[in-house]
This record gives sequence, structure tokens and C-alpha cells, in this order.
Amino acid sequence: MTHPKVQALYESWGYAEVGERQPFADSPVYAVMVKELRC
Repeated sequence: MTHPKVQALYESWGYAEVGERQPFADSPVYAVMVKELRC
């Protein structure tokens, strides 16, 4: 899981958590975060 302070910082920049991923069986679980881009 993402550290709460780091996640809050990303959320303050406009990112939103949409899920969690673990790339490999022995790796940590990471938050998947996305941000809408303006064109």
C-alpha cells in the first residue's frame, strides 16, 4: 500500500486512486493513481 502522506500529496496534485497492483509475487502492493489531462 502507498504511504498515506505520499498518497495525500498526489491527491493534492489532482491524482485519484483507482486500484492497487502488485507487479510480482514478491514485490510490494502499489496504489494505481490517475490524473485527467487537459488538452
